[in-house]
Amino acid sequence: MEVIEPASGEWASPVVMVLKPDGSVRFRSDNKNLKLVTIKDADPISRMHECIDSPGDARVLSTLDCDIGYWQIPVSEKDKHLTAFTCHSGAWQCLRLPFGLRNASATLQRGMDMFLACVKWQIQLFLKNTHHSAETNSDPHK
Repeated sequence: MEVIEPASGEWASPVVMVLKPDGSVRFRSDNKNLKLVTIKDADPISRMHECIDSPGDARVLSTLDCDIGYWQIPVSEKDKHLTAFTCHSGAWQCLRLPFGLRNASATLQRGMDMFLACVKWQIQLFLKNTHHSAETNSDPHK
């Protein structure tokens, strides 16, 4: 899956390396200047306590790993230049939604809500991992 492409524009963020809890290093672009001029998306994101309280009488609980969920969402052509970053090998821009943008979580949540709309009342979404529960009276073959 292609995630980045060469960029040439007037906007670019520097790259920073962030230490993860397990001691490995995460590659990130420092988008703080972009965040300053980005209008916050008002789309609500599920609250963890609502998700924890919601399973009720569910018999099945499971999780979906969304580690590369952001990369499933393409960046629109008109916005690609805003995702540009610079590193030792030049300037690059994202073809897929990068993690860490101000509205990335809301965009992914909206995408998951749309994707799972047919079972909206049978599942509960929470981003970090996507948790869902099936109602006890639901027919899995519907």
